Amino acid sequence: MALISKIRNNSWILIILIGLGMAAFLLMDMFQSDRSIFGSSANSVGNINGKSVSIAEFQQRDQVLYGNSNIDPYVRRDNLWELFVQENLLNTEGEKLGIGVGDEEFGELIGDKGQQFISPLLINEFGGPQSFNFNDYRTNIIGAIRGGQVTNPNFQARWTDLERRIALDQSRTKLASLVSKGSFTPTWMVELENINQNQKADFEYVFVPFDEIENDAVTVEDADIASYMKKTPSLFTTKEPTRTVEYISFDIVPSSEDSAKLRKELADIIGDFRTGNDTTITATRNGELDGAYFKKDALGNTSIADSLFKVPVGTVIGPYIEKDRYRLAKVVDRKILPDSVQARHILRPGNNPTELQASRKLVDSLITVLNSGKVPFDTLALKFGTDGTRNNGGDLGMKAPGAYVKPFNDLVFYRAVPGKYYKVETQFGVHIVEVTKSKKTTNTSGVRVAYLNKPIIPSEATQQAVYDKALKFQSENKTLADMKKNAEAQGIKVFSAPRLTQNGYQLEGLDPGETSRNIVKKAYLSSVGDRFPDIYTYEATLYENFYRNKYVIAGLAATAAAGASNPADYRSGLETLVRNEKKGEMIAEKMKGSDLAAIAAGFEEVEVQKAEGVNFNSGFLPNNIGNEPKVAATASGMNLNDVSEPIIGNTGVYVIKVINKAQSEENPNIAGMRKAVSTKMAGQADQRLMESMKKMSDVEDARFRFY
Repeated sequence: MALISKIRNNSWILIILIGLGMAAFLLMDMFQSDRSIFGSSANSVGNINGKSVSIAEFQQRDQVLYGNSNIDPYVRRDNLWELFVQENLLNTEGEKLGIGVGDEEFGELIGDKGQQFISPLLINEFGGPQSFNFNDYRTNIIGAIRGGQVTNPNFQARWTDLERRIALDQSRTKLASLVSKGSFTPTWMVELENINQNQKADFEYVFVPFDEIENDAVTVEDADIASYMKKTPSLFTTKEPTRTVEYISFDIVPSSEDSAKLRKELADIIGDFRTGNDTTITATRNGELDGAYFKKDALGNTSIADSLFKVPVGTVIGPYIEKDRYRLAKVVDRKILPDSVQARHILRPGNNPTELQASRKLVDSLITVLNSGKVPFDTLALKFGTDGTRNNGGDLGMKAPGAYVKPFNDLVFYRAVPGKYYKVETQFGVHIVEVTKSKKTTNTSGVRVAYLNKPIIPSEATQQAVYDKALKFQSENKTLADMKKNAEAQGIKVFSAPRLTQNGYQLEGLDPGETSRNIVKKAYLSSVGDRFPDIYTYEATLYENFYRNKYVIAGLAATAAAGASNPADYRSGLETLVRNEKKGEMIAEKMKGSDLAAIAAGFEEVEVQKAEGVNFNSGFLPNNIGNEPKVAATASGMNLNDVSEPIIGNTGVYVIKVINKAQSEENPNIAGMRKAVSTKMAGQADQRLMESMKKMSDVEDARFRFY
């Protein structure tokens, strides 16, 4: 009995023990079943209509599609997630409707019945429209795949994924076609479109720009922004939770000492530059030596252009500043440039390393034959050429500079001596080239210039000094409120980055990437008012020189649940629009009346102007009015000699008077116009269909767990 009495008196202990036991059981079950407290698998990057996408599958496909690509990893992941979403939605809908891609149809998409049916995705995969060679593709790629000769597992995986994407693209095309062909454009819509296109108005107008009122004269409150947002609430309602971060930036810029040191370093090597080998010194000392000769008007820096054409060859000019670097410029050569040249060539392919090496050897041998004089050029072109010029001796015709890709262009216009044979490699393969004729009618000079460069970037000492300043500020301000208060006192601007989603990697005013991503992740682990503990370092590159360009201190200013629409979060994007709207209302009050001349007289430098041939569909109006759809729509609905009320447009306020109105065609070609309208709508079906399918789907993007 005593034991029972003790238990009763300390029942709270028993309740806690039972609770702990239940929690342990739930946690054990969660970990054993690979479930997450977020509601889906802990190894899942997301869920699309009930189907989980594992991190292993996501990463494997990222590697297959992008490999060692230099595409930004965050952009890659966004694109890849979008692919997973579209794949799921299209496959699900396709199964319901019986839409798929059969074996014979797929064979057409990979070229079994010729190039005319081949998938654009496949062409882009193998070089794009300019470089894709159908015959080489069928022989080397399809032949190897169907002959079981593919031994590279990476290629096999990429090809398998390409097949998957080709089939998906075809299914998407069919689904969009099904929707577009199932639509009908009624006669009333065709007739309305006829009026919108062909009923044109000429009108006189008075235009007063928003700049008539100074920005300081108009205050934009949060209530004004909220009122603006209520007009189109769907545009300003978040679909997922967001965070607002506020931050200050300590920007790192080169000091005067940094600049002077860089200039001296360049000045100290003028002698070496003047006497050294141009190719060697530019290759080893951050220089440039273009193969082309430039006319005076083609030189980027006009401040030294005259000098480059006056000083002796071998002269070094500088150091001088061009944009964000110091430069030395050396006149390598000057000569009269041809206005046009006629050349002929023999092209050998180089689509892979083995083929390229074989072409190089063959070209060397053919040049030896040509130099011996035993076989004519056109005979060899016919036998060994691989492009359309082979049948006319490789002749390329008379061309002006810039007609060819750069390596070929530089050779025939600036280096080649007529009658000699040269070898040059381009993206198309290996060429044997001979210039047969060169015309110099204008006798225009060109100059070849070598450059040495010193990017003007902050030194390590300058970067460290700014870091020390940021560190001191951080140590003195423990909260976001302290940071903002003292930043304002010191004249440091506080920036706001609103509407940061959980997968976000870009803050307003900062470069996207890993550093911004780290700030976003910290925002979701912090409480409102927290100043984050880290100093965030941003880097930049200038002419392949990496350096730190700013240090950022940040904190969490606000949180918002899904479905919220906080005016403060949209202030940066809407403040100018709302201010202009308020300015427009103020200006409109001064533009009442029907006498345009009298209205114009009420403002300085405002006149009555005229616009002609404006219809309802007009985008940009004449006389540099710009994009003013409200003005075009108002004019279309007015009668002759009517004067409008003030119209608040995109750039200012208008009052218009219709002075002429041409009626639309009374008996339009309904069938022809219906076809045109239907074609326009069909072109939008694909994008709109995908947007609609996404809205009706249940998609959970949980990539933030891993990235």
